[in-house]
Amino acid sequence: MSSYAELLYQYGYTKDDGLKYLQCSVTGLRPNPQGLSLAIDLSAGRLVESYSTVHASSPILYWDLDNLQQRVAKKHAETFWIEAEEVPDGFKLKRVIHTAAPRLSSLAMFLSDGTIFVDHTIRQKASGGTRDHGMLFRIKARDLRQLFTVEGNYLL
Repeated sequence: MSSYAELLYQYGYTKDDGLKYLQCSVTGLRPNPQGLSLAIDLSAGRLVESYSTVHASSPILYWDLDNLQQRVAKKHAETFWIEAEEVPDGFKLKRVIHTAAPRLSSLAMFLSDGTIFVDHTIRQKASGGTRDHGMLFRIKARDLRQLFTVEGNYLL
């Protein structure tokens, strides 16, 4: 894949407005409705996103596992996760979870079993070109304790 826009045009879907979208989650559990899934290639040390049909599967994106581990270690050495709920005048803060020390040796397993997943957030603009927020690596709040050491959990 030479660009994120190419990913959109090859694997995205068209909505009623006639524009292409690729706004979906991709996990290691099974292909999503767009045919995209994640797998770990331990021999190459990388995460692979593939496109699958009934007859074949082909790799389309690669991430180096060492680089992913380094990014998680740097970005989330210590993190405060905020839980909020939407209320009529904005948001009400409910909880703060303080985490540290990510379990980097488990990262590949969590990518394989769906604990960590990738969200694509790209769409075609009516004026031409694309709009995106990048590829987002995500984890659900209920799974934070698997990847991180919880230093504190504060109800507000």
